[in-house]
Amino acid sequence: MNNRLAFVRSLIVLAFAVFVLVVLLPTIIEQVTPRTLTPVTCFIGSEKDDFLKNPEVVRLLADRYSLEVSYSRVGSIEQAFIDSSQVDCLWPSNTSALEIYRSQHQQDFDSGRISYETIFNSPIVLFSWTPLVQALVDQGLFVVQPEGYTTVDTTRLIELLTRTPKPTWAEVGVDDLFGSFNVITSDPTRSNSGNMFYGLFANMLAGGQVASLEAVRENLPALRQYYENQGYMEESSGILFERFINTGMGAHPIIANYESLLIEFVVQHREQMDTVLSQIHVIYPTPTVWSSHPLIARTDAGKKFLEALRDERLQQIAWEQHGFRSGLLGIENDPSILSLTGIAAEITSVIPLPRAEGIIEMLDYLRQS
Repeated sequence: MNNRLAFVRSLIVLAFAVFVLVVLLPTIIEQVTPRTLTPVTCFIGSEKDDFLKNPEVVRLLADRYSLEVSYSRVGSIEQAFIDSSQVDCLWPSNTSALEIYRSQHQQDFDSGRISYETIFNSPIVLFSWTPLVQALVDQGLFVVQPEGYTTVDTTRLIELLTRTPKPTWAEVGVDDLFGSFNVITSDPTRSNSGNMFYGLFANMLAGGQVASLEAVRENLPALRQYYENQGYMEESSGILFERFINTGMGAHPIIANYESLLIEFVVQHREQMDTVLSQIHVIYPTPTVWSSHPLIARTDAGKKFLEALRDERLQQIAWEQHGFRSGLLGIENDPSILSLTGIAAEITSVIPLPRAEGIIEMLDYLRQS
C-alpha cells in the first residue's frame, strides 16, 4: 500500500514538474527576460493619431510583431517633399502624395527597396444638422436612400456653390440661417480633407470627369472664388470637426470631412451616441472621392510595420473604433457592428482625384490669393 501511495505521489510530482516546464516556465522566462522591440519611425496624417495611440493597437504591435511605432504628424502633400531619409515609413492620407513621392524615388520603387500598400480608406462626406437636412430633403437636394443613408448629387451641389449670385439659405428652404448656401472645408492648402474636396470640386467643374491638368487650369478662377468666399478656414480636419460639433448649426451648417471622424467620435462618446445621431447626419456625395491611406515603407522596419497592419484584428479595430474602412482585399466592413444609423454599407459612387500635378498647381494657385 505504501509503495502504491509513493508511486502516486511521484506521478503527481512529475505531472506538476511537466506543467511548470511546459506551461509556466515560458511565461516566467518571458516576464523576466527583457523583450526587444524593433523601433519604427513614421510620418503620418494626423487623423491616424488616435488609432496608433489605441492601447490595444500598441499592445498587438508589440506582442505579435515586436514593433514599437513612434511618429510625427505631417501633412500629406508635405510628406511627399520633406526629407524622409531618417524615417522608416510615410503614411499620408491620399494617393497624390504617393504619386509625387514615387516620381521622386522611382528607381527605389522599381527595385522593391521601397514598397507600399493602401491600408485604410475613408470617403469624403458632408456632415450637417437634422433641421437643415430635413429642409434640404424636402427641397430634393438631399435624398434619403431606401437603405437609410442620405446622398446628394455632387454635380447639383457644385452648381449651387458656384452660382452667381449664390442662393441664400432661405432660397434653398432653410429660413433660420444667415447668409448664402455653403459647404465649409478645412484649408485645402494645409489640410488633406480640404484639398480632396477641392479636387472633387475640380472634377465636377470639368463635367463630372477626372479633371485633366488643362481642365484644372481652366477652372482655377472658379476654385479661387469659392476659396476666397470661405473666409477663415481651419488648418486641420480634426479641428474643423471639433468646431462643427461644438459650435452647432449656426456657425457650421454643412462641412466636408472624413466619414471616419464621426464614427470615431461616437465610439469614443458612447454615452452621448443617441443624442449625437439624433442631431448630426452624414450625407454621401455621389460621386465622392476616397481618402486613401497608403503606407510607404522605406526600410526593413517599415516593411515589418506594413505587414503588421494587414493583421485582421488591427483592421477590425480600425473600422469598429476609428471608422477607417479597410483598403485590403478580403476584409469587409459591416456597418451593423457599429450600431450607427445613416452609414452606407458600401461606397460605390467614387471618382478618382485629378493627377498630382493638377492638385499641386491648384494648391499653388490658391496660396497666391
